[in-house]
Amino acid sequence: EWTKSFASPVGYDESYTVFQNKDKSFTLSGYTYNPSQGFVVINTDSLGNLQWSKKYTNGIFMTSNIGKGQRTHDNGIILTSNINTYLWGNKDIVLMKLDSLGNINWTKKYGGNDFDEGVWVNCNEDGSYILTAYTQSFNFNTIHALIFKTDSNGEMLWNKVWGEGISNNPHEIIEIKNEGYAMAGSVF
Repeated sequence: EWTKSFASPVGYDESYTVFQNKDKSFTLSGYTYNPSQGFVVINTDSLGNLQWSKKYTNGIFMTSNIGKGQRTHDNGIILTSNINTYLWGNKDIVLMKLDSLGNINWTKKYGGNDFDEGVWVNCNEDGSYILTAYTQSFNFNTIHALIFKTDSNGEMLWNKVWGEGISNNPHEIIEIKNEGYAMAGSVF
């Protein structure tokens, strides 16, 4: 058993997701304020020793909620979160595809006129991605749940928005072979 900590010398760091890779190494994703803000992805060996660490800012103000990440079928990494290019409000969903060493393959942005935030991403068997997100772009006073599917390059194939209450909070989504998807979440 072991415990490891990865922190910048100044600032504030958070990890939001961890997953184990086929080679027993670990990948963590999170957020840093050290001193500039951005997403962080860290890869360790099976004992938690740092192999590499990457920070992603692209000159855009990135917010603190990085959603789920996981390995893709080609041994890359897929992450979802949100970005805010206007500094206040109007957040958009971001989907980032990285290679096995954390280099950016592509980044896609999705969203409407208000607050949109990526929560969860999962790889489908065919190499496409299914995402859950929050959105207020349809009614500012209500948070709707958003599910959408992209192809392997992040191009949106379809989306579904729904909301029964004031706050509809999607969480994890999984593919059910030959039947569609199952999602967990909450409604207030």
